Amino acid sequence: MSRTVLVWVSLAATIATGQPTQKFFERKKPSAGVPFAWPSTWADVSNTSITRPNILRFLKDLDRDNVPQMLTDIQSFRFVPLEKDRFYMVADVDASANGFFGDLQIVRCDRAACIVGNELTVAEDLETDLVDVDLDGVFEVITKESPGFRTRSTYGSPPFVYAIKSLVRGEFVDVSAKYSDYFKSHILARMEADRKAMESDIANVDRSPVVLSNQELKIELQYVQDDYHRRVLGERTAGLDNALKWARSDDEALREFGVKALEPVDSSVAAAELLRIANTGQPGGPGHASASDDARNALLRRAQKRLAPPPANGAKKH
Repeated sequence: MSRTVLVWVSLAATIATGQPTQKFFERKKPSAGVPFAWPSTWADVSNTSITRPNILRFLKDLDRDNVPQMLTDIQSFRFVPLEKDRFYMVADVDASANGFFGDLQIVRCDRAACIVGNELTVAEDLETDLVDVDLDGVFEVITKESPGFRTRSTYGSPPFVYAIKSLVRGEFVDVSAKYSDYFKSHILARMEADRKAMESDIANVDRSPVVLSNQELKIELQYVQDDYHRRVLGERTAGLDNALKWARSDDEALREFGVKALEPVDSSVAAAELLRIANTGQPGGPGHASASDDARNALLRRAQKRLAPPPANGAKKH
């Protein structure tokens, strides 16, 4: 039996047996109940005397069963309605134990029962990034993620992949395409500022060993632009040529990044290239999967996404 057939048989078997669905929220119970009255109106939020140390102690208590205990600090927090008339606490926390605030904890409590979700993001500003986009009384969250190729944005520097996310039926969903007009009028300017900062870095790369090489920065900037055209503007095959070029590179790290870039491209050419890479069977380096393993997993996620029910509230499937 050919390797290609074996890959498809393996994927089909995995889908058929099913994969456990990762839920955004986890149910948790504070050891001595919620130590403050949970706000239910904007007046409650305005009148609250809750402090950052109060919130940190509370979140550490909710996280007490995790070993090792990674939650060490909180940078800021806000109470906002992420569902109609239901206020959630959104806190920018350090869950890395190294002073890096790159994790949003989203919490809602009803009496002594709480639900807790986590969303990775970088350089979050809760005053700017929690916003009621369509003025319907429900807030959305603007997140920023690393492009993922030898990137500095893991440490809070651009370029960023921006997204508008909303709480939909208990899941945190990317609704950037639904709010593409808002994205263009508000977030695109931030992307442009990031681009200018990166071009300044590129111009000064020889004077700073911390800055990535020109080529690496240009690849990240291109990935961010391709993602915007595809995910926000709905150009389903945007970035295909770049992803193919990266996936066929002689550089191992760039090949793996190419696989990541191919996964969301809605194209039979992208699927065929992922299958080709999955068939190579190349071993991974120390401590990480190979590009062929990444490609196999990408094909599996693509297949599962196609079989998933349509998203709610106008969020588009990608």
